[in-house]
Amino acid sequence: MDMLIEDLQNDLRKFRAGRASPEMIEDLSVRAYGASTPLKSVGQIAVRDAYNLTVTVHDPSLLEQIDADLRNSNALNAATKVEGNRVVVTFPKSTKESRENLVKQVKKECEQIKTKVRKVRQNALDEIKSAKLTKDEQFQMKDDVQKITDDAVKSIDKILDSKSKDIMSM
Repeated sequence: MDMLIEDLQNDLRKFRAGRASPEMIEDLSVRAYGASTPLKSVGQIAVRDAYNLTVTVHDPSLLEQIDADLRNSNALNAATKVEGNRVVVTFPKSTKESRENLVKQVKKECEQIKTKVRKVRQNALDEIKSAKLTKDEQFQMKDDVQKITDDAVKSIDKILDSKSKDIMSM
C-alpha cells in the first residue's frame, strides 16, 4: 500500500497550476523509430519560464513527429512550435476553471489509488481466510489489515487535500 501512495505522489507531480514543469510532459508517448516512446527518452525537457517548456530533441529527424504528437495529445492543453532543434511547449495561463478541472483530475487519480488499496486489502483478507489460523489469529490479522487500509486511505485524502489547496491557491 505504501508503494501505491508513493506512486500517487509521483503521478501528482505532473499536476501543476500556474507554472510549467518537465513532469507535466516527460511521460507523454511520442512515435519514434516505429514505436511509442516516452518523451523523456527522445529529448531533454527544460523549463524556459513559468508557461513554457523546451524539448531539445536528440535526433533532429524526429523533430516534426514529436511536435505533431505533442500538438495532438489529448492530455496536453498547450500550443507547440518548432524553434531550431527544439520544440517549445506553451501552456496557457491558468484560470479558475482550468484549476477546478485540474482538481477534478487529481481527485480521479486519488480515487483510482483508493480502489487499488481496497483490492490489496481484499487480497490480504482472502489469504487470511485460506491460511490455517485460529479464529483469534484471523480476527487480529483482519483487524490489522483494516487499520493499515484506513491509514492508507487517510494518507491519500491528505495528499488530495494538500494538492487541491496547492492548485487552487495559484
